[in-house]
Amino acid sequence: MKTSFGLSAFLLAMGVPGLGLAQQPLKPPEAVKESVGDQIVKKLEFVATPLPDAIDFLKDCCHGFQAVIVPDPRYPSYVPVLPTMNLRDLPLSQIVDVMKKSDLELAVDKVSSAKGDVWVFHIRRGNDVRQPEPPSSARPVVEVFRLSPLIPKTASDRSKALNDILSLLQAVVDASGPSNLMMKVHAPTETLILRGNPTELDMIIRALAPLQEAQAEKNFEAEAQRESATLQAKDAEIARLRAELEKARAEAKAQAAGIAPKGIEAFIPELEKQQQLRGRAEKAQQVPAENPAPPGTNEKQSR
Repeated sequence: MKTSFGLSAFLLAMGVPGLGLAQQPLKPPEAVKESVGDQIVKKLEFVATPLPDAIDFLKDCCHGFQAVIVPDPRYPSYVPVLPTMNLRDLPLSQIVDVMKKSDLELAVDKVSSAKGDVWVFHIRRGNDVRQPEPPSSARPVVEVFRLSPLIPKTASDRSKALNDILSLLQAVVDASGPSNLMMKVHAPTETLILRGNPTELDMIIRALAPLQEAQAEKNFEAEAQRESATLQAKDAEIARLRAELEKARAEAKAQAAGIAPKGIEAFIPELEKQQQLRGRAEKAQQVPAENPAPPGTNEKQSR
């Protein structure tokens, strides 16, 4: 017994596994936290997609994906456009590498920490900006827009108004980055002719929308002023007619009140004159004529 107990103690001291009075249970290995870059993107389809839109898509697909875009300080408004991509079942880190290598003007750095990673996209615009080939759905098309409704009817120089609209649209195009959009104004018909892809045309339509709304408000105000002036003129005419009617009523009332005595007084002198003439005639008939001719004188003279 002593020998057996001593051997067991010796083996336990030497660290032989499986022997001992009590052993601590083994802890399971801790689960390794999956990196954001290892998340699988099931499906990715880019067709001439701007960089911010591509990053927003990846944020929706991969939980915890964070990114920062650093623009080119020389061209802060420039945004690179990624070429057509159609990818399946790839990790996020590999997709970011593909985006980086597909555009020579794009540099990507990853800032890592214990709580996560942040991808920093640096934009560097070169002298010769590459433009990806437009897909079939983005081939240039021609559109025509009437600018007459955007020009005030009171504009003294309509040509200048057309040039101002064209200048505004050109500023919008320049701010959006490189573009092959063609714009031309046909002054005699006040028409804008555009040639570009659907995205560029949509940009012009959105730029014209505020002008249309502003001009519509001006037209409404001008129409309201014209209607108000017309109503005021009608009110003035009604007031004038009412004044004339009241005046006519007053005159008629005055004539009706004084017509009887005025009429009698006017006829009295004429009546007296006729009575005097009538009296004289009667007197002349009553007085015999002086030296009357003897009877038969007239007969002798006639013979």
